[in-house]
Amino acid sequence: MRYTPDKRSTGVYMRTDPDLKAELRRRADLGLAAARGNIRNDTGQLARSGHVEDMGARGGRKRDRMELQVVFDAPHAAAVEFGTRGGRRRRPYLRPVIPIIERG
Repeated sequence: MRYTPDKRSTGVYMRTDPDLKAELRRRADLGLAAARGNIRNDTGQLARSGHVEDMGARGGRKRDRMELQVVFDAPHAAAVEFGTRGGRRRRPYLRPVIPIIERG
């Protein structure tokens, strides 16, 4: 891709550049590993349910930027992250990895 510093080229870069996608994937994988390391008292189901999803070009304010998400989809993933109303303590495993993903 030939990049010129204008609005159109920046948009194309943010949607399609393979080097940018590789960097996003590297950071997402780093975040996934860190999140798995934060999970305690688990049977393994929650950690195994973690994966990175490529959402395509749907990020950003105009929904036109590459987006990858770190996802845990075990049935009890939200209860572990946010707690329950029954008094269980919150044991966040995702929130602490945000700075790790942002810094790379």
